[in-house]
Amino acid sequence: MRLTKYEKNTRWRKKNKAFGLCPRCGKKPETGGVHCIFCREKKRKLDRAYWSRRKRNAKDKGVCWKCGNLYIGNMSLCEICNTEWNRYQVARYVERAVGVYMEEEFLATLAHIGSKEKVDVMAKRYDDGQPLFHPEDSRVWEKLVK
Repeated sequence: MRLTKYEKNTRWRKKNKAFGLCPRCGKKPETGGVHCIFCREKKRKLDRAYWSRRKRNAKDKGVCWKCGNLYIGNMSLCEICNTEWNRYQVARYVERAVGVYMEEEFLATLAHIGSKEKVDVMAKRYDDGQPLFHPEDSRVWEKLVK
């Protein structure tokens, strides 16, 4: 039994992926991803064009671009998808904001403002690419008397 063109391409892509090659062109990915840089950019452009077209067509029809239900007012999502999207955005924000402060190296310091210890902590944070100020850092000024 002969394989169809689709079946041949599917096997070729699976074989390339199993050997760590780009499934689209067969080249070795340079960044450790599945696709090579050229194919990744090409796929990204195609995906953006697809979603842009899908959103535009949905807006013309007056339906949600995610699920196809009718939406009310000037929104591009129905009420259910909009609520889901808002929950996702809040969770993503909290994960990013809290994640920065939960790292072991970025802990609050009790060193007083203006002290050598505080300056050393801020210099280390700067070198590590972390925010200079932690919300729970000490806010007490040290009187430097010599």
